[in-house]
Amino acid sequence: MHFLLRYILSQGYRVLRRISILLSNAENNFDHEDHSIHQAAKCGDAETVKCLIAETKINVNLKDNKGMTPLHYAVARGWIQVVEVLLKENSIDVNLENPLGMTPLHYAVCSKNINIVKRLLAAPDIISSARDSDGATACHYAASLNCLEIVKLLMNTCSIIDYSGKNAVHCAAENGNVEIVQYLLEYGRNIDVNLADARGCSALHYACSGTSKLKLPSLIKLLLEHGTNIDSQNLLGETALHISTSKGYIDAIKTLIQHGSNINLQNNTGDTIMHIAAEKAHINVVKYLLNIDMDINMQDHLGFTPLMVCPNNHAGNQIIELFIAHIVASKHCNKSYCTNQSCIQDSEKFRINEEFINGREDLVQKHQDMWSIKDIEIGHDLNIYNLYYLPENIDHRQLQYAHYYTVENCYRHCEAVFPTVAKCLQDNIKRARLTSVITNNSGKIEQFYPLPYEIREKIFMYLKLPELEAFQSALLCLDNLESFDSEENLSNTIAGEYHLNQNDNF
Repeated sequence: MHFLLRYILSQGYRVLRRISILLSNAENNFDHEDHSIHQAAKCGDAETVKCLIAETKINVNLKDNKGMTPLHYAVARGWIQVVEVLLKENSIDVNLENPLGMTPLHYAVCSKNINIVKRLLAAPDIISSARDSDGATACHYAASLNCLEIVKLLMNTCSIIDYSGKNAVHCAAENGNVEIVQYLLEYGRNIDVNLADARGCSALHYACSGTSKLKLPSLIKLLLEHGTNIDSQNLLGETALHISTSKGYIDAIKTLIQHGSNINLQNNTGDTIMHIAAEKAHINVVKYLLNIDMDINMQDHLGFTPLMVCPNNHAGNQIIELFIAHIVASKHCNKSYCTNQSCIQDSEKFRINEEFINGREDLVQKHQDMWSIKDIEIGHDLNIYNLYYLPENIDHRQLQYAHYYTVENCYRHCEAVFPTVAKCLQDNIKRARLTSVITNNSGKIEQFYPLPYEIREKIFMYLKLPELEAFQSALLCLDNLESFDSEENLSNTIAGEYHLNQNDNF
């Protein structure tokens, strides 16, 4: 008795836990239901598992009320010693499924435990191609979870298709796993890069529908290098470009277009990517598509152009203004009865959109204001309209050589002259000026000092006005930066000898 007490005291919690499990086993045997070995497997107690097997002849394949075997639990929690004990039993079934159809191998991949995966694959009766209730193999799981080393162990199953028609490449592409996609395409057998699932989606569709934007351009290029059909359409008529546009993935859109994707393809409802970008209010996408001169006059199956599907909110109104500005930029004149052949062609080209504009009083005013500012030049090949339309395409240094009084006149009075575009016009002028000043002064910050001027310039050209204003405030707080009044200095930097009155409003 004293020996037993000394043993319990020396072993502490481990022994008490084992006794608890054994007592639980006795109770469960009385109730004709045995879960003690499951509890030991969950806790990683290999000695108790071994003891239960040896002394009670317990069934190692027994499922609990959740349909899980002890091996499922040991694998899921990474207890490799328990796994070793269970696998030594001749009666062990390594391929038993839980209610979701998942085998211990599926769980091993989910836990990303490569040592347990290797140990299970070494079992003589292992079925590495076992499917869960969705038809997914362990290789599908590994490809989805970015486990390249495990994918390498399961390459013999990489071409298996699940019940929705996806193989491992689809899974890896959907999760942005460039390295796994590359490995599968280079070393996998019977891999069809253009394989379409039950919805007609290829790996390229899945890549563009995923959430990993950072690696998406590289992934797109990789798939294209291996022969992906860039314009394959799913059952909804969507290409990868349609899907990228719906997501607003501007870098993916640029990559696809640069590699020859057809920008005018329509889906089953007649939507082009411009319709989608406008309806989703992806302003940067609309700007890019306008900049490559995409047709804004194509109609969907209901007769709507992109202009007509813009949402009724602030972002939608901004896009409407961009479309109107594009029409103004594209047309030679605004005369109703001009006999110039190019004007006649332009009028017919934009007829549907202009009829829509003329049907709304607020848009008519914007349209007229844009024609007015188009004629105000502030320098060589630079006018006020350009500042309103696509300011990021204008080198802000051009403002330094523009006719200062013309810019200043518009800057001071545009709200009275052009009420519908005044705020945007003023913000764009201020943005150009702030960009110039901040680029010049950012070299005084330690992190920016090593960067060439051109690199700093590109960085700040990407920032929006509120971000530039915040950065300017940070510059003003630096002890080693000369104190300067932002309103006055901005003007002096650009206009030289001219000075703005400090009461002017930006």
